[in-house]
Order: sequence, then C-alpha cells, then structure tokens
Amino acid sequence: MKTLFTFFICLFFIQINAQQTSTSTIDVNSVQMPNSKFLFGITMDSRTGMKATNGSSIGYFNTDGTLIPEVEPLFGDFPVSTTRFPGNGIGVGYDWKKSIGLPAASRPNQSLLGNLGPAQAVEFGFDEFMAWTASKGMSPQDVHIMVSIYDSATVWADQIQQRQALPNIIQHCADWVEYANAPNDGTNPGGGIDWAAIRSANGHDTPYGIKLWNMGNEPWASHEFGATTAGCDAYLNLIPPIIDAMLAIDPSIHITLATVGTNVGSNTWHSRILNSPLAASGKIYGFSPHAFPVESGTLTKVSNFVSIYSDLADSCQVHGLKMILGDYAHGIPQTPPSQADKDIAMQWQGTILSVDFLMGMSKLNNLERVNFWVYGMPSAVWHPIRLLNGVYTLMPVAQMYKKLAPLVLDHSVQTSNTSSPGSDGNPYGVNSSSFVSNDLSQLNVIAVNRDSLDTHTFQVSGIGNYNLQNARVLSATAPTDEVFIETTVYADANGNFIIPPMSILILEHTINTSDVSEINVSINQLRLYPNPTNSQLNFSEYLEEFTIRNSLGQEILKGKGNFVSTSEMRNGIYFLSAKDVNLRFIVKH
Repeated sequence: MKTLFTFFICLFFIQINAQQTSTSTIDVNSVQMPNSKFLFGITMDSRTGMKATNGSSIGYFNTDGTLIPEVEPLFGDFPVSTTRFPGNGIGVGYDWKKSIGLPAASRPNQSLLGNLGPAQAVEFGFDEFMAWTASKGMSPQDVHIMVSIYDSATVWADQIQQRQALPNIIQHCADWVEYANAPNDGTNPGGGIDWAAIRSANGHDTPYGIKLWNMGNEPWASHEFGATTAGCDAYLNLIPPIIDAMLAIDPSIHITLATVGTNVGSNTWHSRILNSPLAASGKIYGFSPHAFPVESGTLTKVSNFVSIYSDLADSCQVHGLKMILGDYAHGIPQTPPSQADKDIAMQWQGTILSVDFLMGMSKLNNLERVNFWVYGMPSAVWHPIRLLNGVYTLMPVAQMYKKLAPLVLDHSVQTSNTSSPGSDGNPYGVNSSSFVSNDLSQLNVIAVNRDSLDTHTFQVSGIGNYNLQNARVLSATAPTDEVFIETTVYADANGNFIIPPMSILILEHTINTSDVSEINVSINQLRLYPNPTNSQLNFSEYLEEFTIRNSLGQEILKGKGNFVSTSEMRNGIYFLSAKDVNLRFIVKH
C-alpha cells in the first residue's frame, strides 16, 4: 500500500509539473506587417497640457510643450511611431480652433476638465502637439486625427453626444483639414476664412500634410449611437456630408471609420460598414476599432480579439480597405474601478496580456498600425505612467514598450505557431511572432507564455541561415509586480528553450556571413507599388511575362513590361504571377 501511495504521489507531481510544448516555424521571406514599427503607436489626449484647480499639471506637458520635470525621465524617451489625437478630449467638446493662435495664453478658454480643473486656454494646442510629434521623429502622415461628428444645432439623445457637439460641424471639420494641409498661396480651397494663412501667421507656413482622419471616437458606445444595427445606420447617415466636405479640401486624405471591437455577426457595425454605399464609393480608407481585452471574459480574451480582427482585416482587404487599431489597453472594470483594478492592468499581468495582444496583431497582414492607450493624463484610469500620492511611476507595461521597441524590427514575417492549450482553457499557452530588418540581416523572435501555471518548452525552425546572438527571459515574481527580471538563458541539447509561466522569451539572431548572396536575392525580389493602387501598378523590374488573376483564381490578363494599368479593374484583391513568384496587390479606386 505504501508503494502504491508513493506511486500516485509521484504521478501527481509529474502531472502538475509536466512541461507543455510550443513551436514556431518562420518564413523570413513572407512579410506579414510591412511596417511593424507601427505596432508602437499611442493615443494622446488634447488636455495633457492643462492645469488642475490647484495649478498643478493634469498631464505630461507644460503649456510651452515641454515635459514636466516629474515625467520627462519616464516619457522623454518613450517609443512612439504613430499617434492618435485628440483622444478623449473629443468627448468633452475639444475645439481645435480654440487651441491655435498666438500668444497661446490668450486663446479662448475651454471647459474640458470637469471637476479636475477650471475652464482655461488650451496652450498645448494643435500646433504644439504637431511640434511634439516632429520632435519624436514622426511624419505628419503618421498622425491620426479624430474629428467630432456632432453638430450643436441638433438636440442629441445623449448628454455625452451633446457635450461633444460643436457649431457648424461640417464646415468645422473641413476647416481643420484646410488648416492642416492647404498651401498658403491664396487658393483658400474652403472659401471664407483662409485657414492656411492663419496657420502661417501662427508660425507654420508649410502645410502639415496629415493624411489620416477618423470620424468620431467611439460612436458605437452605449452613451452615443449604441452597438446595434440601428446605431450603425445612424452613424453612416450622419457622416457622409462631413467626409465630402473634408475631401473637397484635400482629396488625398484617408478617412477611417470607428467600429466595435468585439462586434461579430452578419448584421453588425463591421458588416454594415463593409457593405455600405460609403465603403463602395471608395471614400474611406479603412476601419478603426478599439480593443480592451481581459482574460476573465469570453468575448474579451486576447485570442478572441485576434480571431475577430483577423477576419475583419481579411474582409477589409477584400474591399480594398485597411485596418488601424485606434486604441487598445488591458480592460479595466468601470463600476467604478478600485486602485488595484487600475494597477493590475499596467502591472506584470497586464504586461503579459499586452505583449500577447501585440504578437497577435503583428500577424495580421492588413493591419496598418496600432495605438496604445497612453493618453497623457496620469489621473486617467488607463495609464502606463501612474500618478499616486504625488509620485509618478513608469508601470511595467510601459517599461516593456521601451524594451520591445528596438527588438521589433522593420517587418513582421510569417510565423506559424503550435502550442499546447493554456491551463485556463485558452487555445494556446504560448504565442510568438518574428521580426526582420529591411536587409534580412537581423531576425528577432518574441514568444510570450501567457499561462499562469504551465512551463513550456519552445523550439524555433526555419531559421537555418541565422546564428543566435542573445537569448533572455523576462519574468516577475508575481502578477502584481511593478518591476521585471531579465535573465540570460540557453537552449538545451535539442535546441529547446524553457519559458516559465507568465514570462517572455526574446531570441536575437544575425545572418550567417556565408549567406550574404541569399540576402541579396531576397532583397532584390520583385516588388509591386503603389499597393493599394488605383490606376497603375508598377513593377520593380521589367517582366518578360506576367499573369494577373482575381481573388477567385480567374485569369484577368497576361502581358509583359514594368507596369500594368488597373483603371479598369474593380476594387478588390488580385494576384500577379511571374518568375516563380505570386504576389498579392489591391485595387482601390
């Protein structure tokens, strides 16, 4: 009996400590996300430079656009590749026209802070924000502007809609495009006030050239139109005149529409917009959903968001549209949340969720960019820089952003994962993605074990041309930790790495010097541009013979040369075959 008891004890010990298995197969020549640096975008709020009732800073910035001393060491070097503005300021009636003009202190007051502070001039306004983006090395084409869609002449059903409303909203949005993009040459494309001349008088003679403009913030929310078919139809009926007025000023801008994050089915915001006359008209560039995943729910798990967004990205691609993730962060209860609720989202547990989410997003080949909820106001709920008892702390999720930004190289590449399910029933325990430099000389693999109980063995294949230079694991002693540990690790005799529960494995590789010729072949492979295209698709080299097929595999045409006219092709996905390659391109008129 003692022997049998010992056997069962040993069996139980083996079972609970058994290591799960995960693999990653990489194809460095198959690009998923063309610019994976755009995974590191942020949302920035227009109120970040305002003052509280006691005169202290509400957000990161002084009124002159410099960072406040307490935040500068934490945020001054924060990675930002693209940014969305004016954040939730739009929900309280932010008026860009009142945020410009010199001297800044003489601008009209705006009451945007509620009980946090008095009405005051927005001295860190639109021009100051654009100066900050330039200081971070961002192109204006990487700024995503949210415009209000509600007119104050209308009595809106919800108080929050009314609070967002501004006078003459159609003209208001068109004027913003003119102020941002019109040349100061007297053409005055909108008539009336010459906003380009005003921009020049404010010290910015050269147009900014902002391309991305989003219609509203979260019009699908319960306090606006609601996430229903009727709500989407109301949104689609409201915005066309605004879009037309904006495009009349600058036809080259890209319009994105807000969509519900977890909305699925055939009669939802996603499908209603995809099948709307507005989408068919070619006036919109893409979708901009928001994501606030939590693992405790059903529809809110990271794996579910990735599945939904993968389907949405594919559907958008069929319609010649892109997907831009407007906001994302670890979800937080709103009933109201305790300080612990707020903290856990940005502590180590929230960091693991965020890295899992980013790795999933990096595999969507029609996702253009992702914006993290940075916000710029540490008094807010979702915030990676916490202000507590007068002390500013860079939370682990923000520390991880700094750590991963240089490791996420120019492109994400095809990474096929297998993983044992998570101990909590999640479809996988480990999620990984791979990133290469433009010249393919560097390859980094990032694998996150999101499971809180199981250790995983992890093996990478498909990288025979690369040498491992550095391997490390990032981990913490508890989900609530606010610091993490970095440990150098080594593969076992079979090439496997061990990934403990709730940890991140980073593998850095460089190309074998003997394989330089192979790099050159990969670099000089056939490229198609612009993609998407509306009238002509160019080839990076002359083709003696090529064939173009539609998404159904039907042959459209054959030819030779270094370009092809696409003006007669319908919007959609096409494939060009030539010289043992089969490349995808999109036609969007």
